[in-house]
Amino acid sequence: RAQASAPPLTIAGTKFTLDLLKKHFFNNLLWPDFAAIPSKAHPTIVYQEIPLEKPTDVVGYRVRAIHVHHTIDTCGFVIEGKGGAIAYSGDTGPTDRLYEVIDATPNMRALLMEVSFPNDEQKLATVSGHHTPKSLAIDLAKIEKPKDLATLLYHIKPHFQKEVERELAKLKGLNLTVLALGDRFKL
Repeated sequence: RAQASAPPLTIAGTKFTLDLLKKHFFNNLLWPDFAAIPSKAHPTIVYQEIPLEKPTDVVGYRVRAIHVHHTIDTCGFVIEGKGGAIAYSGDTGPTDRLYEVIDATPNMRALLMEVSFPNDEQKLATVSGHHTPKSLAIDLAKIEKPKDLATLLYHIKPHFQKEVERELAKLKGLNLTVLALGDRFKL
C-alpha cells in the first residue's frame, strides 16, 4: 500500500484486539509498525476502535461489537449496510447477547458462525470456547425464527469434518450451510 501510494488500510476492532495487534504483531519486533510507515502523517495502516455495543461507521458500514463467550475477550459483530445486515462471530461457545442483538436487528440476512467439534467432544469444545452441533442448535434456538436466518458455518476442525457435517445434517428447523473455500454470497 505504501509503495503504491494507496490510502491507508483501516484495521477496525475492539480496544482489546487493537492493543494486542500493536503490542504483539505491529511492534517493530515481529513486524514493522505500519501505523508509522512511511510516516505517522501518512501511515500504511490506521486503527479504528469499535466500542462494545455502540454502532460505529467502518468504511461505510454500521458495525457493532457484541461480547461473546470464549477463552479470551472476544466479540461477534453485527454489520449493517444498504443491502441488509449480517452477524459474524469468530471463535465462540454458547453465548446469549449476540442472539438478542440479532433478533433486534431489522433486515438480518445471515449469521456466520463457527462450529468446531463433534458432539462427543463437547467437553473439549466447552473448555476451549467452541461449539458442537448440539450446543450450536441450543444457541440458535435463542433466535425467534432460526429457520428464517441463513446460518453459514465454518471453523470445523479438519479431523472432525465428516462427523460434524453428519451431525449438522440431523438438526431440524435450522437453515444451515457448511462453507467451503471459494464460497461467495451476495446480500
